[in-house]
Amino acid sequence: MFQSWSRIASPRAIKRLTTRPSRTSGSGWGWSSTRAISTPPGRRRRYRKPGAENRLDLSLLDLAGGAGILLGALASGVVGLGFPIVAVPLMTLAYGLETAVVVMTLPTLAIDFVNLCSNRKHREGTAATTFTLWAIVGAAAGVLIRSHLDEKILTILLGIVIALYLATQTFLTIDLKRAAYHPVTQVSAGGLAGLLQSAIGVSGPVVAIFFINRAVSREAFIFSAAVVFTVSGSVRATGLALTGDFTSQRLVAGVLIAVVALAVRTFGAFLGARMEPQGFRRAFIGVLAISLFFLFLKVL
Repeated sequence: MFQSWSRIASPRAIKRLTTRPSRTSGSGWGWSSTRAISTPPGRRRRYRKPGAENRLDLSLLDLAGGAGILLGALASGVVGLGFPIVAVPLMTLAYGLETAVVVMTLPTLAIDFVNLCSNRKHREGTAATTFTLWAIVGAAAGVLIRSHLDEKILTILLGIVIALYLATQTFLTIDLKRAAYHPVTQVSAGGLAGLLQSAIGVSGPVVAIFFINRAVSREAFIFSAAVVFTVSGSVRATGLALTGDFTSQRLVAGVLIAVVALAVRTFGAFLGARMEPQGFRRAFIGVLAISLFFLFLKVL
């Protein structure tokens, strides 16, 4: 009898009797000494379900991806660029780089094609055809020497180009129109845009900087940039289709995003058409600054 009472009064038995069941990380119910009956009376302990933090983080990332789609589509409607460079990095946070790039291919192509068709009456004197041909040459060269190129160095190079342009337009206010009409500039800018598109998948800032100094109006600029973006986007979409990256889920997601993005792009175009030239240029510089920020994050 003494032995039985000693077993009941043992420290292990007392610990077992003064604890309550709690949900463990595995399946079923377990015992936890950290949740004792000694909790003050009248105070109800709130239990957090396993995985609640992960679901909260995922919902925030979904919101970030959705915000990127809306902001990028709005920028594309206002200034003619900004959709992929804003939307893709934020989508990458939630779904990974490969999925984000593939899913955003169709919406990007749809926006560029609509920009092209909407501004086709303003194609005179933009040199879009010549620039596109040199971009194709640069893209072909990039495919051949891609294995010998350092993606990080090219990204830094693109960031330097954007930073220098922003400095010349924000602090120095240097007029680059004469340089943009030089034949050497046209060849080098087109080739560099194609090379960067082939190597790191980003060429929009180079295309934009070149055509903003040649176009006589907002519509002419958007048309010129849309020509290059539509051609490069078509090539990219064809390549992804041939390699089988377009799964049924990615196609459905791409189509749904395209519908939303086109609606927001229409609203952005409505706002952009009512902008003064100086307001349009400030919006353009703002989009370039955002692209520089995301390139900086990519390098890190």
